[in-house]
Amino acid sequence: MKPRYAKPPYQPKWILQAQVWLLRRRLFPSFNKQNMIITTTGRKTGRSHAVPIGFARDGNTYLALNMGGKSHWHMNALANPRVTLEIDGRVIAARAEQAPVDTPERLQRVLDVYRRERPGMFEGFMGVSLDAPIQELMDIGKYMAFMRFYPSD
Repeated sequence: MKPRYAKPPYQPKWILQAQVWLLRRRLFPSFNKQNMIITTTGRKTGRSHAVPIGFARDGNTYLALNMGGKSHWHMNALANPRVTLEIDGRVIAARAEQAPVDTPERLQRVLDVYRRERPGMFEGFMGVSLDAPIQELMDIGKYMAFMRFYPSD
């Protein structure tokens, strides 16, 4: 199995900021249902950084994926797990935690959420079919990192 993207597609900072601007104004409802703004604290600078990322809802938590775990938002959230999520106009304080996908059962739980909430991501982004066997899907954990966000009370 070969992922569609071997690494995250590069987006210039101005495009990310334009997406943040659009999300905050809720101008495209379908865009807002699939993307959120995550604000992290920089692990080196200590400054706040807001970027748009895709997400999937899993009960009262949210999941996001990162190609290779190399994006700044992902590394910042690992270093400083208190984050802010903006989802469809709502601001949510949350705690970030790496979602383990090291066993078939754990990976299956995460992928079931994406099958249900974002089925187009399998073939379009992950490069696998919805009905691929779990042993084939285990390769996903080698090049994708999943983050779970727990809203604070």
